[in-house]
Amino acid sequence: MWIADNWKDYDLLIAWNFNGQKYIYGVYSVNPKINCGEICKMFLNGGGHKGAGGGESVKFLTEE
Repeated sequence: MWIADNWKDYDLLIAWNFNGQKYIYGVYSVNPKINCGEICKMFLNGGGHKGAGGGESVKFLTEE
């Protein structure tokens, strides 16, 4: 998975890939107020830790 070289300049970065059946996500943050693991647990059937996490979904993250 490619991630922008300057990803640390952003509060939150979400990278995704679609394999034809589901979206696979990587979530990253250097902001101490953001917990990537919790975001992934709540929205992506995944997990992780404060600075990085991942998960998957059959729907794109912004779809209802």
